[in-house]
Amino acid sequence: MSFEMTITARGQFTLNKGSMNHLGIRPGEKVTVSMEPDGTIRLAPAKRKLSLDDVLAGISKYDVGSAPVEEINRLVAEGYAEAGKRGLE
Repeated sequence: MSFEMTITARGQFTLNKGSMNHLGIRPGEKVTVSMEPDGTIRLAPAKRKLSLDDVLAGISKYDVGSAPVEEINRLVAEGYAEAGKRGLE
């Protein structure tokens, strides 16, 4: 799928709602831009920071006491990995 967009005088363009849905991003979220050797630009959603709320939301679909330990460990590990990238302990 491809479409045309207009670049403003400031070098900006606006993603339409369909493009944002395709990328899985919301207003205010970050994207990663990669400039390819052939002159194309690749746009992808940036990795999101995992907060405690995200961890709780991820395991809230399970009944109390029935969340698999592996799932809890994976979510917590993701949160620590993101914190480490920001220099937090």
